[in-house]
Amino acid sequence: MTYYSFLLGMGAVIGLLRLARVTPRESRNSWLAVGLLIYLGALAVARLGYVFEHFDYFRRHLSQTLAFWTGGFTWQAGVIGAFVVLFILSIILRKSWRMMLDITAIILLPMSVTLWLGAWTEGLAYGAAAPEGAWWGFPSQDVFGAAALHLPVQLMAALSFLLVLGIVEALTSKSKRRGVRGSLLWLAFSALMLVFTLLRTDPAPNLLTLRIETWFAILFSGVFIFLTLGLYFASIPEKANRLPLSVEELKDEQV
Repeated sequence: MTYYSFLLGMGAVIGLLRLARVTPRESRNSWLAVGLLIYLGALAVARLGYVFEHFDYFRRHLSQTLAFWTGGFTWQAGVIGAFVVLFILSIILRKSWRMMLDITAIILLPMSVTLWLGAWTEGLAYGAAAPEGAWWGFPSQDVFGAAALHLPVQLMAALSFLLVLGIVEALTSKSKRRGVRGSLLWLAFSALMLVFTLLRTDPAPNLLTLRIETWFAILFSGVFIFLTLGLYFASIPEKANRLPLSVEELKDEQV
């Protein structure tokens, strides 16, 4: 197991602990199962996205296709997988997808931070090479295993996600419109991913001079802008959705 996989696992554990903290005791196991299924769906599709992105390699090494513990995921496919599972579960469980979006978005912050820290440990997602002796340079390996000073994109991203998503969580803790809180958190995530994918200089598939993941970040940002606006203006204000939620409030939310 790589450090990258270990850190992603830690992010998942922390996210589930946060989810357990904001759900009522009598339905906590059900919500943890929902969170776990969303993680698994995101992991599976993120792996498929990576295999598809490197299809020429994996068609010659089919045995490594399922070796996800060695690393190799695409975050944009993971986002798609998470939402596919969320909507499927909302239908199966007969719960409001907007309410599920609000509650499960609590797992986004730890996963985002550990995603970038894991990339740093594996020599991925690094920034431009820094001049020798540059005060802002940070030692990082590249994809070839060579250590050098680089713009510390991974650490900058980890700190930015921790700060920005934490602020959005705090500012939206009393949101009275279902789905707006979760949508805003995903919008902040997508916007930050857009910024930091533009700063990356490690090799990656490109489309029209931009990284494919950058195009997805643009797409996700646009989708969540429209989703947030639509949810805000189309929904009727409801009881404040505070975190941590009381048992009585969550019982009302789960109608």
